[in-house]
Amino acid sequence: MGITAPPDGPAPGDPVVRAALRTLALGGTNSLGPVRRWADRHADRLAELVADGVAAGRTHRRRSGPPTALTPSRTAALAPAEEIWQRTPVPEAT
Repeated sequence: MGITAPPDGPAPGDPVVRAALRTLALGGTNSLGPVRRWADRHADRLAELVADGVAAGRTHRRRSGPPTALTPSRTAALAPAEEIWQRTPVPEAT
């Protein structure tokens, strides 16, 4: 996200951006039972991780310019989300 964000857009530390990034961290776990409960308990830490990733992307874009567009053949190679989640280990509840 940081790579594709406009360079003059709000930074990951902006409160509105931070709230949006928190929802991003939780959005991928929306219906996964134990994973969602784990993510809810660690949402603030996960939001920090997402913010760090976005900041790194912004830094990369400043140094290297915007990314090249993905072609349809590259996006078609991505597995459906349900397949990706089936291979994701579920953390134990704590």
